[in-house]
Amino acid sequence: MGKRKLGFFSGIGVWAVVIKDMTNIFRDRQLIITIVLAPLFYMTVYGFALNPSVEQVSLGVVDYAQTSASREFVATLTASDVVVPTVQTLQEKNLERSLLAGKIKVALVIPPEFDRQLSQGNLAEVQVLIDGVDANRVGILQGYLSQIIRQYRYRNDNSSDSSLINLQTTILYNPGLVSSWYFVPGVLGVILTAISTFAASSTMTAEKDYGTFEQLLLTPLLPWEVLLGKLLPLLAITLVMVVIATGFSQVV
Repeated sequence: MGKRKLGFFSGIGVWAVVIKDMTNIFRDRQLIITIVLAPLFYMTVYGFALNPSVEQVSLGVVDYAQTSASREFVATLTASDVVVPTVQTLQEKNLERSLLAGKIKVALVIPPEFDRQLSQGNLAEVQVLIDGVDANRVGILQGYLSQIIRQYRYRNDNSSDSSLINLQTTILYNPGLVSSWYFVPGVLGVILTAISTFAASSTMTAEKDYGTFEQLLLTPLLPWEVLLGKLLPLLAITLVMVVIATGFSQVV
C-alpha cells in the first residue's frame, strides 16, 4: 500500500484523532470540571460585579420627628423593593456604626422640625448618608430617591400642600465616586486566580514533556512534599504579582 500524497485530506484519520482526544478528555475528570465550572464561575462573578441594578438596599432611619408625616415619608421610600428598612434607631451614632459594618447602605436622618416645616410650607431638610463604595449604584440610588421625592411632592400638591423636601446627601467612604475602587480589587482577584491556575497547569505540562515528572516521582520525597515544593514558587510569584498589580492599580 503506497503512501498517502502530501496535502490529501483524510477524514477517517482526523476522525480517529478526534475520538482519541475526546476519550482522553472525558477520562480526565479534573479537566472536565475545569471546562464546565470555570465559565459558570466567571459568569457568576462578573454577573454580580457588573450588575448595575439596585435592589434590596438596606436602609437605616433616625426619625427625630416621630410624626405621621415622617412615618409617611419613610413608608413612601420603602414602598418598593428597592429600599428595605433594616435599622431604626434614635441615635445617629448607631447609624454610623451600621454603615461602617456594612449592615446598611443608606441612612436617613429626619429632623425634629420636619412636620412643622411641612405644615408651614417651608423647605424641609432631610439628611441622607450613602455608602459610596459602589459608585455606579450610588448614582442609580440617587436617581431613585429623587424620583420618590418628586412623587411625594406631587401627591402633596394634589392635597393642597405646597411643602417641599430637600435631601442633603452625603457620600461616605468614596466621596469622589471613583468606580475603580470597587472594580479593580475584584478584577485583580479574578485575574490572579486565572493566571495562577494557568501557571500551575503549564508547569505540570512542561514536567511531562521534558520527562522530569517521572524522575521526580522516583525521589524519596513524599507526595505532599512534592506538591508543596511546586506550590511555593507559584505562591511567591503570585505575591509579587499582587504587589505589582496593587501599585499599578493606583494609576487606574
